[in-house]
Amino acid sequence: MMHKNVGLLTSEPVDPFWHRIYERNAVAEASLFPMVTPADGDTIRPYFNAGCLVVRPERGLLQRWRDEFTLLYQDSILREMCAQDVKKRIFLHQTALTGAILNHLERGEIMEFSDRINYPIFFEQMFGAKKKFNNINDVITFRHESYFRDPDPDWENQLQGPPDKIAWMREHLFK
Repeated sequence: MMHKNVGLLTSEPVDPFWHRIYERNAVAEASLFPMVTPADGDTIRPYFNAGCLVVRPERGLLQRWRDEFTLLYQDSILREMCAQDVKKRIFLHQTALTGAILNHLERGEIMEFSDRINYPIFFEQMFGAKKKFNNINDVITFRHESYFRDPDPDWENQLQGPPDKIAWMREHLFK
C-alpha cells in the first residue's frame, strides 16, 4: 500500500469499519503485522494495494479474494458504512484482498515490491503524499491513476527521467 488511505495506523485502535472487515473475514489478530507506507512513512496495519499482484494460481488466492469480497459487499452493516464514505466504497475490494492474503498466506510467503514497481507518478499531487514520485530513472513499471486526464501544464518539466521515456508518455498518455 502506498499510503494509509482507508487503512489504520498501528497506533490507532481498530475502528468499526475494520472491526467488521476482520470479523466477517475471520482475520486473526495474530496474523496482523506492521507495514510502512512508501508515500508517507506511516506505519499501518496490513492493507494491500490491488494494483499489481503476482500470485501462484494453484494457491487459489484470487478465488479467495473473490469470496471474501462477496462476503463483504453483501454485508448490510458494511454496505451502510460504504454508503456513508465514498473511500470505503471504492476500496472495499482492497480490504477483501487484505483478508484473503492474511487468511491464506503465511507472513513468509508475502513479498512487498519495491516502489520501483507500480511506481505512482505524481502521487503527491493527486493524493497529498509527503514524498514526491517524479523520478522515473529507475522505474520498472508505473501507474498514473487518472493524472493525465487533466495534468499540470508543466508536467514534463516536473518529471525526471530519460527524455525518450517522457516523450513516450507524452505521446501515449497525454491525449
